[in-house]
Amino acid sequence: MLRAQKSDLESGFDGFSWYILAQAQNAFDEKDFGSAFRLVENAKQQRKAEHDWAVGILDSFLSSPIMLKIGSDINIVLDVLRERNNRDAIRIIEAALDRFGIEYFDFSIYKLNEYIKNNTSYPEADFLLGKLYMHEGEYGLSEHFYAAAYEQRLYLDVSDIQFDILYDMAELYALSGNNEKYEAVLLILASRDENYISGGKPSAFLKAVRVAVERGTNADKFFLLYRNNNYTTLYVWLLLTKYYHSLGLTDKAFDTCLLFCLTALSRTDDIVKSRESDYIYTDLTALLGKIKQYSDINSWAAENRVWEGFYLLGRIASTKGYRAFARDIFTALSQQSTERKWKILAEKELTSTMY
Repeated sequence: MLRAQKSDLESGFDGFSWYILAQAQNAFDEKDFGSAFRLVENAKQQRKAEHDWAVGILDSFLSSPIMLKIGSDINIVLDVLRERNNRDAIRIIEAALDRFGIEYFDFSIYKLNEYIKNNTSYPEADFLLGKLYMHEGEYGLSEHFYAAAYEQRLYLDVSDIQFDILYDMAELYALSGNNEKYEAVLLILASRDENYISGGKPSAFLKAVRVAVERGTNADKFFLLYRNNNYTTLYVWLLLTKYYHSLGLTDKAFDTCLLFCLTALSRTDDIVKSRESDYIYTDLTALLGKIKQYSDINSWAAENRVWEGFYLLGRIASTKGYRAFARDIFTALSQQSTERKWKILAEKELTSTMY
C-alpha cells in the first residue's frame, strides 16, 4: 500500500501526482478497478508534467550568468537561490537532498540536476499497474510493470516499497508457476540478511546454528544462544522454506526454517522485554506462551504464520534425524500454539512411534 508522506500538494516536483496516485490506490483497495486504472494513468501524466516543470526551473537558473561566478557547490547555489527568493528551485533541490544527502551528488549541483532529468519514471504508479494487471490475470503485463517499477527503484518516494514490489513479483511467479523466477526474487529479498549468505557461501552464523543442532543442543538452549534481529526478512524465510520443502531440498529448507524461527523468536523476545521489566528468557515453551498473552503479538504471529514455521522446523529436523530437537519443538508447539491446526499436528507428531 502507498504510504502518504506529503503534508500538502506543494511538496516539490512530485506533489499533485502523489495525491492522484493515492486516490488510485484507494480505488484499488475498494475494488473499483476501472477507476484505479484511470487514476493511475492520470497520476503518470501529472508526474511527467511535474518533471518537465522541475527540469525547466533548474535549467533556467543553471544557464544564468551567475553560475559562471559561483561554481557547482550545492551549498553556495542554495545560498544564492535564497538571496533571490527562488523558492521553486530551492524546494526541488532540497527534496533531492532530503532523500539522498548532499554527498550522494558529490556536492555538485550539476550531478543533482542530472538526477532530476533522469527521474522520468513513476515506479509507484507502475507498481500499482502491476497489481491491477495481476488481478485481471494479465500476468505478462503485470510482470512488465513490476519489473519496470523495480528497475526504477532509485526514484521511489519511499525506498522500502521496493521490497513490497519484490514480494508481489514473487506472488505473481507463484501464480504463474514460474519456479525459477519465484526463487530468484525470494533470494533477492533474502540477500538483505547477512546471516544467510556471505560472499556467495553460507554465513558463519548459519554454519554455527546448523552445527549446534547437529551436536544435539536442545531447543531451549538453542534459542538462548542464537538470535537473528533482521526482522525485515522474516516472511521470506517461510516462503523459501515451503518452496524448498516442497521440492525435497531438505538441507536448504532446514537453513531457511532455522532463520525463520530464530527471527520470529528474537522479535517476540524483544517485544516482551520492552513490556515486562523483570522478564528474562528461560525456555522455548515459556517464550511461545508469551505470544498468547498479548493480542497484538498473537495477531502478528498469525499474520506471519509463526506457528506453521515452527511446525515445519520440527518436521524438517525430524527428517534430518534430529529427533530430540524436533520433539522439543513439537512439545512447545502443542502446549502454546493459538492455532488449533498446528497444535493438533504437533500433538500427533509427539504420539507417533518416532518420538
